Amino acid sequence: MKKILVVINRFGVGGAERLVVDDINEMLRRGIDVRLLTLVPERLSNSIALDCCITSEKWKTINFRNLLSISSWFSFISFLKEYKPDVVMSHLWYSNTISRIVSRICGIKIHLAFEHNVYDLVKTRKMFFIDRLLQGLSTKIVAVSETVKESLMRHRISHNRILVVHNGIDTSRYLNIQIDKLKGELNIKDEFVYIFIGRFINQKGVDILLNAFVKVKTGHLFLVGDGTDKDKLQQLAVRLDIQKRVSFLGIRQDIPNLLALADCFVLPSRYEGLPMVLIEAIVSGKAIIISDFESGKELIKDGENGLIVPMENPEMLAQAMFKMQDDKKLRVRLGNQALLEAQRFSIKHHVDTLINISNAY
Repeated sequence: MKKILVVINRFGVGGAERLVVDDINEMLRRGIDVRLLTLVPERLSNSIALDCCITSEKWKTINFRNLLSISSWFSFISFLKEYKPDVVMSHLWYSNTISRIVSRICGIKIHLAFEHNVYDLVKTRKMFFIDRLLQGLSTKIVAVSETVKESLMRHRISHNRILVVHNGIDTSRYLNIQIDKLKGELNIKDEFVYIFIGRFINQKGVDILLNAFVKVKTGHLFLVGDGTDKDKLQQLAVRLDIQKRVSFLGIRQDIPNLLALADCFVLPSRYEGLPMVLIEAIVSGKAIIISDFESGKELIKDGENGLIVPMENPEMLAQAMFKMQDDKKLRVRLGNQALLEAQRFSIKHHVDTLINISNAY
């Protein structure tokens, strides 16, 4: 069985990090020789690192302060020559860039670089130039959605190098959940509960959600996460006079429980690569509302396993939210249909796919 090295900047709280944790844990369950390399010291106060079951002797950190940290490059090369992995899997731009070069220097035959988002408005021109320059050093570039693939191709990444593999999660975490204690903690009685989970940044459209929720006269909205726009969004909730019906819960480690508690999951994003939280909502069997960002439409079919509303349209979003609240049969039907598709997003399926890709070379 192949030896695998997984490389990521560090564990924060995000979709890429969650995928790495679940992939590693599944590989460990299978007895695969997998190691983890992080390139930035961990901050455990804002991290899902403790969810990863890898032992300390199989987890190495090499501190790259920047791309010119010469001693760190030599440490990485030395580590790779000692471990001699068959496959290197890297996630996010920084670790993709470094691990591509080091893998080639050390003669690693298989390098998979994961691209998790539509980075048109995020990466700089210099970053895209480096991506184009180094793309030939990766055996395959793994895009988490067709939308991400199209974005990469717009920036002159060869379509022949790109494979689309949808993210997976550990579906067992979403089974047999007890929520009575959580209901008490959040003081939930009989009101209808909407939930958003994600970063508080412009991309996620939380401002649109708040402007829609003011039109929905009943129910409670829980916003889970953190980000640069948090203060601005809290102020918006006050201006809209809905602060008593909106709760900012911060970063939480009990996402499966929060999803189980909610009646409806809402994601009004302006763009996405493939949001992990959408997959989490699907495997939780939730009634789902999303905006019409392209990667979302790869997973959600309007009226079949969720509702899709036009982007940047609080009025249409409010109508969909009220419809979910008013029609229990619709909620149950959409949630059940979503749950039927959960297995294709299991982490077992994801690891199977990655092993099959690796075995092809």
